[in-house]
Amino acid sequence: MRTEETPDLSPLETAMELLDRHATLNDRYRRLIADARPVFVDPAPRGSQVRGVAKKLIVLVRAARAELDRVLAPEQVAAVERGERVAWRVLRDEPRREPGPAADDRGEGPRPR
Repeated sequence: MRTEETPDLSPLETAMELLDRHATLNDRYRRLIADARPVFVDPAPRGSQVRGVAKKLIVLVRAARAELDRVLAPEQVAAVERGERVAWRVLRDEPRREPGPAADDRGEGPRPR
């Protein structure tokens, strides 16, 4: 049972589809898009999946940023930017985890012999 609320992923999906259709992306970036598609059709994706898609979109926008104004119409650029804003919001609202014992040990101090 999932208790976290899934944000509206349509701006992320729209941005990815625009980048897929119009931007010059290599195979590595196309793979990010392909990996994200199942999350868009999942009726209740896990939070980790949503955050993963958000990170992928940010990487894709950074990769295509230089050519966006050249290959997209202004309303399409606005749609990509809207998707990027939603992606950053998803990541910013990420729940913070309490550090466990391993996180507290920074490896400082005397080394065991």
